[in-house]
Amino acid sequence: MESKITKKDSHWVISYEGDTSGILPGPLPEVMQALRDGAQEIVLNFEGLRFLNPNGIKAIKESLEVARKRAANIGIAGPQPQVRRALKLSGLAPHIPVYYNEHSAIADLDTVDYYMEAVKEGTDRLLICQNKTPITSMLRNAFRKHPLKPHYRLMPCRNLKQAAETLLEERVDCILIDATYPLFEVTEFIEYVETDECLPDIPMLIVTSESKLSQAELMVRNGAHEILRLPIIPTEAVVRIQTLISHMKDHRPFIPPEKVQQPRGWKA
Repeated sequence: MESKITKKDSHWVISYEGDTSGILPGPLPEVMQALRDGAQEIVLNFEGLRFLNPNGIKAIKESLEVARKRAANIGIAGPQPQVRRALKLSGLAPHIPVYYNEHSAIADLDTVDYYMEAVKEGTDRLLICQNKTPITSMLRNAFRKHPLKPHYRLMPCRNLKQAAETLLEERVDCILIDATYPLFEVTEFIEYVETDECLPDIPMLIVTSESKLSQAELMVRNGAHEILRLPIIPTEAVVRIQTLISHMKDHRPFIPPEKVQQPRGWKA
């Protein structure tokens, strides 16, 4: 089996050709190399892979386990029908995102909901509303570099409508919003979160570059709580997020369980 590693923006693409008949035990060495070099989003391009045997399946599983412990994501791109069938029969398919081609994998991999195995019940959950900025990848990288290795559940959304739907189903402790969204959309979303009495008071951070700073400041005036500037500095990000979460929890009014109702939902 031949392989080639290419870095494309924040993604590491590992292309394979041939079959996995001669693969060695353990995680895929190319994945381990990418992780050592700091990769956070890894695409396994299987377009040229003709056959995937049980040893190959095991190597992918072990690679996935190592990557998740290091807060990294792995996706598979362009598997041929026989390879896709092997992934399905092995039971691996539901645990790793599979994309039609490399382009779609690069476009969508950092919006996968990543749940670190070491995270325990009660860990703070961050809802990531990203648009043009790969906030999820940036946060994973920042948390990995933080000296205390903080544990959060990162819950990425492709748009604000999906974010609103997530609020109906999941507990969320903090919302991070990409400043590249149109101002009117963010304003409507903030109003929905703040006025629905069935939703708790959830802190909202606007993630912005210098070029979008004025728009981010308008979003804060319209109800968001604070701004997190790019590039993300690990210690600053953790302090801002944790301070906001703690403050909102301390000042959150108590609602008796019998009074809790389902949020009404938000129509984008």
